[in-house]
Amino acid sequence: MYIITPDYFQKQYTIPNIDEMDSKNSTVLEICIDQYVRLLLQNALGYNLWKELDLNITDGVLDTGAPQKWLDLVNGKIYTKDGKTFTWKGLIYTEGIYKGSLLVPFVYYHFLKENVSLLTGTGEKVLDASNAIGVNSTQRMVMSWNDFVNQYQGQCLFSHHVNRYYHDGVLVEDYFTGNDSEQVNLIQYLEDNQANYIDAHKRLYKVQNQLGL
Repeated sequence: MYIITPDYFQKQYTIPNIDEMDSKNSTVLEICIDQYVRLLLQNALGYNLWKELDLNITDGVLDTGAPQKWLDLVNGKIYTKDGKTFTWKGLIYTEGIYKGSLLVPFVYYHFLKENVSLLTGTGEKVLDASNAIGVNSTQRMVMSWNDFVNQYQGQCLFSHHVNRYYHDGVLVEDYFTGNDSEQVNLIQYLEDNQANYIDAHKRLYKVQNQLGL
């Protein structure tokens, strides 16, 4: 596992059966954490910066002696810019007994996408109750995806960033403006502290509607 562990999947992101011996969900979740946390960080930081971070992670946990910029990225930081104080909660944080992370909804989305149904020779069939999440999977996926996007980049971003993506074969370009919130998202944090994260890739994402589009 990588930075987060299964016990971060709480409340609306609870996954059934992960505490059972030989649970398929537990194995699949661990694989998704390993794969998609790395993917997200590579998209946010770019490969070179992510590799620098990765060299300071042992057995999925950030080294206590890692450079301060990686401690701040993972564990959070309060900083001042232009006379204003901002709070970055970190890639992982705790509030009492609650463990939180913007990585969770991203991994959860891909967990659902890959595992909520099986393709069979007669078409797509929903998994049985022991391995299924008993709600509409599309709504769950949209909820988790949009929660991730909000924590990752917020509702608006920077005017000099252009988010380009294809929808139905048509190139769409989204332009964003700044974020004045006292609690910042990941992209805002990287932008405000770009001296520590030079050439961070800062890939942007689009929100989804209830149809998953």
